[in-house]
Amino acid sequence: MIDIDDKWGDTQLTANNVSAARLLNRADWEEFFRHKGYSESFPMVTYAHDEADRLYSDLITEAGLAQSPDRQPRLRIGTFTRFTDLENGTVEGAAWLVVEGLNGVREELRRDMITLLHSGATDWLRESYTEEGIAPLIDWVETLPKTLQGLDPTAHQTGAMIYRATIRRQ
Repeated sequence: MIDIDDKWGDTQLTANNVSAARLLNRADWEEFFRHKGYSESFPMVTYAHDEADRLYSDLITEAGLAQSPDRQPRLRIGTFTRFTDLENGTVEGAAWLVVEGLNGVREELRRDMITLLHSGATDWLRESYTEEGIAPLIDWVETLPKTLQGLDPTAHQTGAMIYRATIRRQ
């Protein structure tokens, strides 16, 4: 039998041109609306409150428009993960969510779009690195720990918003 420790973190994920709509489909809309002050569950909140329905529709529409080849600048999303072996024998990873073209998203929706892209990317990464009872802990951070900084695959990106996360075993 292969030891789980030898397998976890071996896969380095590189995904370019990730659809914003795909990440929004994975986002935790219930938590998003709860943070906005609504108590109803999702999707019921969109039926109970016109403002919630309008916000949901605007964000979904905006994600679709941002992916349209007719609209410039186009919203481009990439995700990357890299793992390193630590001195204590554990494995720690870093994730990057690179978003280009946010200036093409309506200003009043940008912060919400970023929140939901984080949520969708978290769900995607969690699923990608969950195996045999190991559920990863994904924390979005301002800066990565020193041991992970050298793994950054995004140095060539210009004009992009880069969001960082650490990935650890729970």
